[in-house]
Amino acid sequence: MKDHEEWDRSLNDIPTHHCRSVGCQRPEKGLDLGWSCPKIDIDSGGLLFQWRASEHYKVEETLRSLHGEGSGERTPFDYFHINSVDKDENGRHLISSRYLNTVTCIESTGEVCWTLGGKRNEFADLSNGTATSFKWQHPARWRGENTVSVFDNQAYDRASADADRSRGMLIHVRPDEKTATLLQSFPNPRGILSLSQGSMQLLPSGNVLLGWGLAPGFTEYSSTGEVLCDAHFGAFAMRNMGWVTSYRVFKAAWVGRPRTRPEIRLTFGKQKKKTAFVSWNGATQISFWRLESTEKQHAAEDNEFVHVQTVPKKGFEGSLPLPAECSDFVRVAALDSEHKVLGYTDLVNQHNGILVSLAYTQ
Repeated sequence: MKDHEEWDRSLNDIPTHHCRSVGCQRPEKGLDLGWSCPKIDIDSGGLLFQWRASEHYKVEETLRSLHGEGSGERTPFDYFHINSVDKDENGRHLISSRYLNTVTCIESTGEVCWTLGGKRNEFADLSNGTATSFKWQHPARWRGENTVSVFDNQAYDRASADADRSRGMLIHVRPDEKTATLLQSFPNPRGILSLSQGSMQLLPSGNVLLGWGLAPGFTEYSSTGEVLCDAHFGAFAMRNMGWVTSYRVFKAAWVGRPRTRPEIRLTFGKQKKKTAFVSWNGATQISFWRLESTEKQHAAEDNEFVHVQTVPKKGFEGSLPLPAECSDFVRVAALDSEHKVLGYTDLVNQHNGILVSLAYTQ
């Protein structure tokens, strides 16, 4: 059996959607979806711990309407809906219930320590109601002993919205005094009201990154709340149609080394001036582009190429004018900051723009 301390450390690495749901029968009310959070030994498959929402929260505490559910085994009523579980160094779990609009802290024994938000909110709000007014929220995370972050959707549908935009929140709670204070809020700068999904990440730099879930975009803020980057990867006008979504957005250090080659295309301008355009989608280490030429269509060795010119990489696509003295065939090398070659484009005939690799197949 895996050591419990080792398991506790690895528990936070498990995606929260691995928390499973179990159908529980409620004869007097039909069927509901009783959510549970199990802790399982990976090696043996044994159940080490399990917390059941139905043992602590009543169906009547939900803020979600029936939506025609609860009448049969195939349509149990989802009244609680766990969408995140986090654990701190003291063994306390933080559970987010989207449909109760609550964040619950439980001990390692399963005992409920406190409930923040929703109908059972236990905390006096010292921030004029802004610390406990989150609704339909997503990931709740520990950010210190008594500080939590929450992605506040503020809406399940348009009719349920009490605000005009979603936000990220940092909330400080004092369990002994039963008070809650909003430390900081990060509202969407364009008025996006995300009806589902979403995430909030605190970066090592102190910046904060919010992913807008159903609305396909993300925003990075400074520690003081200044918008540093606001981007979307789907049409803004279709932000709540669900055609393009991203459940959560994370920023991390990584290196992109595509398995494909850099792409090259030639254009022919006035007075027969030619330009090579080059790009390598996904490559993150490029600092320079180097144009090379050769007289041989089947050149394979580096010593068969002449270095024509090198230009810094300034954007997604680079451009290199072809001097008149270029030989018949050209290619471009992608270079890193130390001018080491990361990859080559295909060879291209500079007279007609045909890629040599394509010419072989014709």
